[in-house]
This record gives sequence, C-alpha cells and structure tokens, in this order.
Amino acid sequence: MNNFLDSVSSKLDDIDLYTKLSFVLPMLIFSYLADSLCYHIGNIILFVCLAYYFVNLSLWALIRIWFIPVLFIFFSSLGLAINIDKQDAVEAVWILDLFNLANINQASFVFFRSISIFSVIIFSILILSISEISEILRKMKLPGIFIDLVILTYKFVHIISHNTKQKLISQRLRLAYKNNRAKNFSLLLSAVFTQSVLRTKAVNTSVLLRNGDEMRFMLAKKTFKLNQHIIFDSIILLMLIFLLITKQYG
Repeated sequence: MNNFLDSVSSKLDDIDLYTKLSFVLPMLIFSYLADSLCYHIGNIILFVCLAYYFVNLSLWALIRIWFIPVLFIFFSSLGLAINIDKQDAVEAVWILDLFNLANINQASFVFFRSISIFSVIIFSILILSISEISEILRKMKLPGIFIDLVILTYKFVHIISHNTKQKLISQRLRLAYKNNRAKNFSLLLSAVFTQSVLRTKAVNTSVLLRNGDEMRFMLAKKTFKLNQHIIFDSIILLMLIFLLITKQYG
C-alpha cells in the first residue's frame, strides 16, 4: 500500500510502526500541553523541516498540503480576534479599532497551536501507510465497519482522482476544451461518476463475498533501526527541554 498520496514515499518506509508511533505520539502530547507561542512556532518549523527531509515531496507540494488547513485555521482565528460587543462596534472609528490586544494574543495562540498540532498529524499521515493506519485503528478496538469505511474512503479518493486525471488528459489530447468547454466538462463529470458507481458495485460485491469479514492487510516485516530510534529520541528530548524552558520563561 502506498502512503497518503499515491506517489509519496518516505525515508521511513522501512521503519517499523512502533518506532514511528513512539516519536509521533509524544510530540502530539507536547503540542497539546504546550502553552507557549514560541514552542508552537518552533514545533511547526521542526515538522515542516522533517517532512521536507524524510518525505519525498518538493517544497511546493508540502506548501500545497499545508495551505488549505492553514487558511481555514487563519479565518477561524480571525473570528476570535474581532470578538467584540455592540458598544465597542458603535465607538469604533477605524476598522483597526475593532481589534484589541487581548483578543489578538488569544487568536495568535490558537492559530499557531492549531497549526502545530496539525503539523504533527500531517507528518504522521505522510509517513504511515494505509495498512499501518488500519492496524493502529484495530489496536484502538474501533468497530470493524468503521475501519472498513476509512480504508474504502482512502481507496475511493485515489480512484476518483486517478480516473479524473486520466479522462482529463484524454479530453485535452482530443482538443475537447478548444470549443465547448462547458459541454466537455459535464461529459468529464458524468464519465467519472459512472465509473465510480461501477467501482462501488464491485466493492459491494467483494464485501458481500467476504461475509462481512474485516479488511486486513499483511504488514511487511520491518527491521528495528537503532540509529533512527536514537535520532527520534534525541528530537523528543530536545523538544521536551524546549517545552520546559518555554513554560518557565514564557
């Protein structure tokens, strides 16, 4: 099974699942507990650098992955920054008068803390395969139907994306968008929808043939690498020290 994106591979593909989790989970807990803006900014920089180094993606691809969630978090935090009462709105002369320092500080903290937690999560998704994610969910004793839905959603997102790209390339090679763009775009949507329905029927048939058994993957046997473990443990130790320093000195 491939990672989060079909073409994505990482330098951690041959590392066992528990080594990855022993790094990601403490960092996620630190991000949740930290109440310092400096820690969260440092954590964001750290995980962007780790993703750039370990995951075989360009910097532009990583920016695209981070962009939409960061934009969503920004507008959500903006609502906190302009959280005012009616009296303040009446007395405001300029738009900047709607903001006050306390709200801006709170919004900034929520913004960077959310991105910090998101950065840990997206890094873990990028380095984990779908088989490893399903194994984690199974260890958490989640219902089998929920795990199946996660796997099928993952597969269908890739299938729809792949089919759309292939049909779009086919249409462009036939110069379909030269004259009637709207008509050809509607044909593209109908073709993708039809193929998705056929795939859904095929998956439904395969699930019925399994008599309701859960989908299971054979996890490849991976070696325990001491050097990788030492690197991750060193990062955890350094970030723990950084967390304690920022808690002490603000």
